[in-house]
Amino acid sequence: MKIVTVDEMRALETRAAQEYGLTSQVLMENAGRSAAEILARYIAEKDNARPLDELEFLVLVGPGNNGGDGMVMARYLEQWGGHISAYHWNEQHLTVRGREIASGDAAATLEEALHQCDYVLDALLGTGHSRPLPDSMRSLLGRVNQEREKRDTLRIAAVDLPTGLNPDTGEVDPGTIKADITITLACPKLGFFFFPGREYIGELYVGDIGLPAVLVQDIRTEMLTGELVRSILPGRPLNSNKGTFGKVMLFCGSPPYPGSAFLGGSAASRIGAGLVTLAVTEQMLPIYAGGVARAVDGSRTGAIALYSRGDP
Repeated sequence: MKIVTVDEMRALETRAAQEYGLTSQVLMENAGRSAAEILARYIAEKDNARPLDELEFLVLVGPGNNGGDGMVMARYLEQWGGHISAYHWNEQHLTVRGREIASGDAAATLEEALHQCDYVLDALLGTGHSRPLPDSMRSLLGRVNQEREKRDTLRIAAVDLPTGLNPDTGEVDPGTIKADITITLACPKLGFFFFPGREYIGELYVGDIGLPAVLVQDIRTEMLTGELVRSILPGRPLNSNKGTFGKVMLFCGSPPYPGSAFLGGSAASRIGAGLVTLAVTEQMLPIYAGGVARAVDGSRTGAIALYSRGDP
């Protein structure tokens, strides 16, 4: 799975529009639907399979594309039965289940919606924002965080990324709140893998915005996944033995640090090496001979041989 910087993500979206006619509106529709599907599946699998028509969602809507993604997501959740309240931060405008709230009542009604909601969808700011958050936005996010401290059942779902997290560096604004689930769009962002940002994204999911696969093939940073590893490692045929899968020799292990040989040898064995040899000093041999599974004593040569897992 490719990992992108902000500039790389912008370039992908530009190429999508120029080469494939995928306008920002099309990508937004794809993103919102995919994010809604992921959240609905998350609720079904990890939140006691609660029906959407029993859940209240409060969407915090920002002024840019991230807010648009959030509104599309909310539209689908509503179609599937969810009850939606949407607060447009820039306009200080609130709707509750499709009902417009008068400006004079918006603050009190927002407070009530926050008390009652099961999920807050953070769609305030996305990858296009790197400046400090405005005070009013920090205040809004702070109020959400206070409510979560009172109710451990309240969940925060970030659309693309938690507001205030720098997608390139992983730095976070003082107003940023931790998400329980982040549904990033198209590709994970580089900053997700640096601290302190890593602590703020919660469980990470990737939404499909409809980018052709050929567009991302030149991105050089990639997230290591089980699927990727399986595609790279060679097969292990039945008609094989420990010599088929390569041999590794480690010169390691000394009286102050005997654990290094255990760790290095076990790691080499676990990743598939057929025969792992620990070349150690004579005084260390008894330690490894008695403590390593599948060991063959090589007292004459000063080495311990380990057979790979799965070999007889």
